[in-house]
Amino acid sequence: DMPLDASFDTVSPPRRFGKYMVDGLYSSHPKLEFKGSTFVQTGTYNELVRSGKMALVRHYAPHPPELFETKGLQRLLEHLVSSMRSMDADPDVPWEFCIHAIRLTPPGQVTPEGIHRDGYHFVLSAVVSRLGVEGGHSLVHSGKKEAPMLDVPMAAGDTLFINDRAVYHSVTNVSAVPSVEEGGHRDVIIITLRPWPTDAAGELVDDVALAQLSLLEGTLEVPAPEEDSVATS
Repeated sequence: DMPLDASFDTVSPPRRFGKYMVDGLYSSHPKLEFKGSTFVQTGTYNELVRSGKMALVRHYAPHPPELFETKGLQRLLEHLVSSMRSMDADPDVPWEFCIHAIRLTPPGQVTPEGIHRDGYHFVLSAVVSRLGVEGGHSLVHSGKKEAPMLDVPMAAGDTLFINDRAVYHSVTNVSAVPSVEEGGHRDVIIITLRPWPTDAAGELVDDVALAQLSLLEGTLEVPAPEEDSVATS
């Protein structure tokens, strides 16, 4: 049960979204605090935002609380934290977890923004279910204009964890399997992660509130697109 994503005019897949602050990343019971279901992504990482085809500030339906009681999501979060530990993620700062649940039905363009980065430290993609669709391969690229160095078909139950500062990614389009008349879909959970943003004084900030204020005041500057290079620090 996911409402359509009406935030841009290219595709409108059903989606739910939630942003969470996580404290005690490596503790046995990390604290996960809901911080809303409004999402901000600048034109630095998304050409559709720069061109006006996708909103800078997007409002989504939140996840139902019972989602976090499911064994599937609990195992996924455990796998996620283990992967972050292997990447030396700092456990002494609060982290931002943005959790997207998306259903794509054929024919569909999974990543209309093309080869891109999300602007986070890490990204996890997990296919929850796929039925009656072809395509939907997750691709990893060394540069924005480079051919994929990794092509993962992503069957149901598969996950892909990447360092978003070191590589780019994209997903191939999906089409219907001819033998399936209707009801085909590709259900995914995508989790983007970064240390919670801070200002120059080191205080935690709310990027949603800042973006909304900038829009109201007319002071928002759309940043230049990123260079075709990879940040490794």
